[in-house]
Amino acid sequence: MDYFEVGDAYNIEQNKVGIRRMLRLIWTKGNSDEGKGVQTHLIDCYKRLFFEAPESFSPNDAANYIARNMISLTFGASPAELTSLEQLLATMMKGGLIPDFVIAKLWQVYGVQKREISRTQRRGAIIVLGMLATANPEIVVGEMETMLRTGLGAHGRADLQLAKFTCIALRRINPTGRQAKDSLFQFNRLSERHAVHVTLWYWLGHGA
Repeated sequence: MDYFEVGDAYNIEQNKVGIRRMLRLIWTKGNSDEGKGVQTHLIDCYKRLFFEAPESFSPNDAANYIARNMISLTFGASPAELTSLEQLLATMMKGGLIPDFVIAKLWQVYGVQKREISRTQRRGAIIVLGMLATANPEIVVGEMETMLRTGLGAHGRADLQLAKFTCIALRRINPTGRQAKDSLFQFNRLSERHAVHVTLWYWLGHGA
């Protein structure tokens, strides 16, 4: 891990591949001191590589920097890499390592309407937000209107991948499986007339 972290500073060719492959170490069994040490070291490496902005940055610039880095981690990632990234981000979220101002910036990237944002950036933002919501569902509960307006609105109709990842994020409202056991949050069931249900029924009936 240290090799790839140092290599990143020197822009060593193919170093980014190694950094991405490091993600699988998040699954190292944490029931031993050695396993916990591997996970902690991985998180520390990723913090330094992607989550620490230069000290000269203003708070807003720092939020932009970290949000862009988080989004970039989704670019070209395989399903297995996304699963490992989700575990990493959820672990960091539970550890209080993801600041609220960065989450707000991710929502801004995803939900902006008047300024042109690339499809990959918008998709990446909601993918990351959905991952963080596995640790804290309130992240998406408070922004359902944004998701309806964006991922299930005009942008989603023009980009079905965005709509798909928005639906995945919406599913995080109520944790399932092991996440449900670990979560202290339980969202009340939505009424049939709730805007989320109405919008989803429209999509099912009319398509994009």
